Amino acid sequence: MIETFLIAAAIACGIPLAGAVVFLAIFLPLSLRGQTLLPRFAPTSVDGVTTLRDAVDDCRRFRGTELERVEHARSLVARKMTYSRRNPWDSPERCFERGFGYCVQQALALELILKGAGVECWPAQALRCRFPAGRVHGRQVPERVSGHMWLQARIEGSIVDIDQSRADVELGLLGFDVLSPVTRPSRPCIAVMNVFSAAENARRDLPALLGLESVS
Repeated sequence: MIETFLIAAAIACGIPLAGAVVFLAIFLPLSLRGQTLLPRFAPTSVDGVTTLRDAVDDCRRFRGTELERVEHARSLVARKMTYSRRNPWDSPERCFERGFGYCVQQALALELILKGAGVECWPAQALRCRFPAGRVHGRQVPERVSGHMWLQARIEGSIVDIDQSRADVELGLLGFDVLSPVTRPSRPCIAVMNVFSAAENARRDLPALLGLESVS
């Protein structure tokens, strides 16, 4: 999503970009079609946890150190929320219950869980991160460079990275390489970037949205 973050940053700084308007005009309407390609909404459960409220209560009941509690919540979100480009307009709560969401929705859902459990945390982002090859919506995607959002938390006086996107990555480690400075975005910035991310997700999922490839 490097294009997304650069355009959003420019707009946030008051720089008019005709290209941004064209980009939104083309791809933002298509982002609404993504919902129709997902399975009908149905709550999913992992370890008996269905809603965000369930997750907060589960973490509050968890017996262990604060570090272990954070790892418990991180693993829960990573296992429950499958990466998806197709429901960018769902709230973090709905995404968590549904079991689908992209990085911003995953990070914000985990933030709500951790804060509900009394853990100090905040979103972190970088405009350039290198991701290994993988699969998205059943389609193989090559190694790529993209913007990304994850969480950081203050635990026992140290700042720890929390990668909510992969269940197989240990707390404090990231499943991607950070290639640009890490920043702490404001809430207005996150809101603006979500709009552009919705359009960028639609651009990346364009063949499926236009019915040019099988949907999975």
